[in-house]
Amino acid sequence: KKRGRKLGANGAKLAVVNRRLADEFAVSVSYTVREIGIGKSYSEIARQLNENGIQTRNGSRFYPQTVKNLLLRIAVDGSNELTRSATKAA
Repeated sequence: KKRGRKLGANGAKLAVVNRRLADEFAVSVSYTVREIGIGKSYSEIARQLNENGIQTRNGSRFYPQTVKNLLLRIAVDGSNELTRSATKAA
């Protein structure tokens, strides 16, 4: 800091890469999530994904909040029918 050097530049680069990877994962599972999730709550969608053996990008289980974040990433503008129906059911 004292030398005028910008700190955290590597973190900013990693954030860009992580966002891109998260977007790619969301696209790769979007069809499956849409098939499973129409008219269901986040909890029901997470349970179904886990029962089908589908894991998150990091290899973890799905939780209701994970599903919500995924749906928001798939339909950023909120115009997705699945996002609206899951929000109503939750």
